[in-house]
Amino acid sequence: MKKYSFTFLLFIAFSIFSFGQSTKIETQEKIVERSNGSEKIYALIRLSEYLMREGAHKKAIKPAKEAKKLAISSNRKELAAIALNREGKASYSSGIFRGRKKGENLLKESLSMLPKGKNRNLKIENLELLEKYARLRGNAMDAYEYEKELAILKGLSMPKIPQNTGGRFNKKRKMIEEISEEKEELTEEKEELKEEKEELAESLKTIKEETKLLRTQRKRLDQAINKQRERISTLSKYQLEQEVELMEKARLLDSLEFVRVLDSFKLKQQMVVLKEQNMELREQSMKIDLQKSQRNFWGVLSALGLLIGISLWARNRSIKKHSEQLEEKNEIIAKEQERSEELLLNILPQKVAEELKENGIAKARKYDLATVLFTDFVGFSKSASEMAPEVLVYELDFYFKKFDEIITKYGLEKIKTIGDSYMCAGGLPNRSSTHPFKVMSAAIEIQKFINQMKDHKKAKGKVFFEARIGIHSGPIVAGVVGKKKYAYDIWGNTVNIASRLENACEPGQINISKKTYDLVKSKFRAESRGKINAKNIGEIEMFYLKG
Repeated sequence: MKKYSFTFLLFIAFSIFSFGQSTKIETQEKIVERSNGSEKIYALIRLSEYLMREGAHKKAIKPAKEAKKLAISSNRKELAAIALNREGKASYSSGIFRGRKKGENLLKESLSMLPKGKNRNLKIENLELLEKYARLRGNAMDAYEYEKELAILKGLSMPKIPQNTGGRFNKKRKMIEEISEEKEELTEEKEELKEEKEELAESLKTIKEETKLLRTQRKRLDQAINKQRERISTLSKYQLEQEVELMEKARLLDSLEFVRVLDSFKLKQQMVVLKEQNMELREQSMKIDLQKSQRNFWGVLSALGLLIGISLWARNRSIKKHSEQLEEKNEIIAKEQERSEELLLNILPQKVAEELKENGIAKARKYDLATVLFTDFVGFSKSASEMAPEVLVYELDFYFKKFDEIITKYGLEKIKTIGDSYMCAGGLPNRSSTHPFKVMSAAIEIQKFINQMKDHKKAKGKVFFEARIGIHSGPIVAGVVGKKKYAYDIWGNTVNIASRLENACEPGQINISKKTYDLVKSKFRAESRGKINAKNIGEIEMFYLKG
């Protein structure tokens, strides 16, 4: 009784399943009728699947074939490959030998039609079915080929080549082994070539970076050369004017000296003439004394006294006049000498100027610690192209005169100006332990003045300047170079580093080195910038000075 009950339950379950499947098929057929385009292709593929589940494999071929045609006509290769898969499975399961062969061919066609990199699962399913069908046919080599493709696709280890498959297959197996070995060698060579390619790519990247760096450096060098040319041009013009002025003053001094000597010589000549006249008068008076009698003595003596008085008066008047002229000329010479001294002191420090006057030369001296300050106006070349030359020179003169006042106030030494750059130093020619603090104070005051002028000009809509300041402390050598156009200058790596600090500075800031900050941190605050690479120097630890 139990046996019959179980069979009855199975019959009922199968009937329900069959009814459900029949309902699904009917529903899907209706969906196929009222759909079009891609929806119809998908509906036909699902109908084929439902028919295969019900066991109606021959019926399942028709919707799959129709879906394939629609997919190919609309150039939907992936859908065509899916339809071919369903048609192939349905054909193979139809039960006839021709259907099996056709089913395998359809699965192969589905593999070939799949776009590269698309629907990996469908490709695996096709290969697994083809491997299964090959084994059922007893074709171990075909099954091995499909298994090998599956291993590559799934990332598994390669299967072993089947043994004892007959002479023709053994020969093929041997060929496959040789091809595999060659493939492995080619894979190794490919890996080596890939490594070489990566190395070449790295080298090319490095070369590109170096080329870019060299181009940047060349651009900066060209800018520096152009800037230097502008500075040299401006400096040459200024030095030429100074030389002409000095030559004029020297010529004037020589002329005055010559006039003074000439006047002295004339005065001496006049004195000699007067002496000769006196001698002649004396001789004449003696002759008169001898020739004339006693009665004319007083008359002659009176006349002689009158003549001598007139001569002496004329002589005294002439001497007084020449003395006044000499005093005036000596006063002019003294004033010109004083002006020459002032000009010399404007060019050279007083101590160096005195040494140069006394000895004719000024020895170069080494200073173990000095502080060098560089300033430079931002965008000066652009402003120069927009301003009239006389206005530009007036602006530079206005700023540099104020800089001169500030550094004189703190006892610093102006070294030189090059174009729009201003250079000064503390701790020379007179050594001082407080010079770093004085340089910091001067830098803050200079930047404050520039900012005030910026706000003033900006409010009026005029062109304004911003400046960068760089400061470094260290050993330097200072002295006078050349025989003409004397110039007091300084040399050493300290000067180069100060210049690099100015170049690495942002507008409106004061950039100082760590060495300088260590000297002044007891009185001044600074903000660390970290280490920054400076051109031709390397990494330098820098700080922004806070006022």
